[in-house]
Amino acid sequence: MGTTDGGFRLLTSVEVTVLIFSITTYLLLFLAGRAVLKRDSPIALYAPVGLAVSYLFFIFFSLFFAKFSATVPFYAVVCFAAFGCLKRKKGLKFELALFSVSIAMLLPLIYLAVINNNPLWDDFTNWLPPARYLFEYNHLPTLDIPDVTHVTQTYPFLRAMFHAWVVKFSGTFNLNVQGVLNMLLAGSFLVWAHELKKVQFENQNNVGEVASCLPLMGLLAASLTVWILTLNTRLVLGSFADPALSLSLAGVLIYLSSSRNIESCFWNGRIDTNLFFLFLFPYFIKDAAVYFVPMLFFCFWLSKLGQSEIQSVSSVIKMARKLAIQTVHFAPLFMVMMIWNKYCNQNGLNFSIALQPIDTWNFDVVPQILKSMLSQTLGRPYLLIGLIISIFLILKNWNSNILQSKIRRTILPPIMFIIAMHGFLFIAYLGAFGESGAARATSFSRYIAPAGFLIWVALIVYWVTQHDRMINKSFKVVCAVLFISFSGLIVAKADKFVVPDTQTPLRQAAKEIQKNYSHSKSLLIVDALSSGIDYVSIRYYLGREYYTRVDGLTWRPNSMPLPELRLLMKKYDDVFIYSAPKSLMQSVQKIQGEK
Repeated sequence: MGTTDGGFRLLTSVEVTVLIFSITTYLLLFLAGRAVLKRDSPIALYAPVGLAVSYLFFIFFSLFFAKFSATVPFYAVVCFAAFGCLKRKKGLKFELALFSVSIAMLLPLIYLAVINNNPLWDDFTNWLPPARYLFEYNHLPTLDIPDVTHVTQTYPFLRAMFHAWVVKFSGTFNLNVQGVLNMLLAGSFLVWAHELKKVQFENQNNVGEVASCLPLMGLLAASLTVWILTLNTRLVLGSFADPALSLSLAGVLIYLSSSRNIESCFWNGRIDTNLFFLFLFPYFIKDAAVYFVPMLFFCFWLSKLGQSEIQSVSSVIKMARKLAIQTVHFAPLFMVMMIWNKYCNQNGLNFSIALQPIDTWNFDVVPQILKSMLSQTLGRPYLLIGLIISIFLILKNWNSNILQSKIRRTILPPIMFIIAMHGFLFIAYLGAFGESGAARATSFSRYIAPAGFLIWVALIVYWVTQHDRMINKSFKVVCAVLFISFSGLIVAKADKFVVPDTQTPLRQAAKEIQKNYSHSKSLLIVDALSSGIDYVSIRYYLGREYYTRVDGLTWRPNSMPLPELRLLMKKYDDVFIYSAPKSLMQSVQKIQGEK
């Protein structure tokens, strides 16, 4: 049974099924990733790599076989998972125990994600439609069956693929699967504690050693407070890709700043297969990562460059050779991007915004862009606080050889990344957005959230690596207190995460329209008491049959003059009033009576 109250409540049978199938599918992906990766690879990469390989399998075969089934990659995952168990039995119990602990530590958030009932605008226009399409048609959109309900059709389908698997095997479409996936990916983020621990101890991967990872896992769990605050509670529990993007970029940062393989392998100009996946996976989450990942890498490279001694031409040539090998790690990313772009071109999927000719750029609103960016940064000051702490650490250690210190490896790169992200987003507002969207720096606080999270993760990595082998009792106590505070905050503020049900009346409105209005006729939905989110939700629930013939009349600050309203309503066969002030309702009824 369920209630309409906010916060925790009993799960319905459908929600229990979704929870079980989501965790089971993620476990299979974890084991599949184990089959692909080497023994010394980070355990935190297992599930993301399982996702990446299955999605790569899906889009590659979809390119050559029309309407390639989305469930075939799932069966491949099952086979890989079985092989992952048999490949090396040593360490399997430890890794499964670590996986289970990471899920258990985030169980309150996973539970809230399952019962989330207040989706945002982009949930209905960008993130839920591809999952529903795969659920209904079991293949990627094609020319003859396009997804007309999906606004940005070239966004990656990886999370939609996971969503479709879960709802197909659970038997009914549920909105909340991608929110649960965000939390499961957060669980994999906690497992990076094992990689940080490997820097300090010789790890034998015994089940009993899980306890030694707990303090660092608790510390990383506490850092998710910043992850939630830099985005917001509704967004991390919803279908948005941004939370998962932040986590995947944080994985890149942790690996580049602390892994044993980095100094001995990557920076010495040798191939590191883990980085193939680390650089590729964020792009499978959100296509903007094709800019962010190279940007983050070159911030690390510039930081490393400060340590290099350039004494001769041969040293420059040697450095250039190393850089060439390092950039080879981006080859899979750009190859996959070409494959996906080819599929999109073949099947008419429209591309997201791109830079416009420079003579159309929004130079006239530059002051408004900068003002909006600043106001949104100050509105969520977590990035600034982390930046201030980082600069303080740099100044404090200035007299030491800072270019050789751990600060260079951990703190400097995310600082440079923050600067680069601000510049990148400013250029995007200037040259890719419309004037009104640019002037208000649309969604800037969401776009900059990964940088805000990364600076705090970097501070944690610095603090942990500074302790070296000194993981003493006081360190464990601090980690325990932070984790308990984080968990207590989630439980205490659950009603802020999950509010009373907002979707039931919208579903009922959609059912009423389907019952009384033909999908072959054009329909105007009057939703004048909201920003348009209610109309967008209703149109989503109506489905593809209605989608292209339905428009909305949403809130206007000065209402709508009767002559303008009359002209608008002439374009439609019918009008459905969902919400309207009394005066507008009377005007609509009067015009309807004139027909």
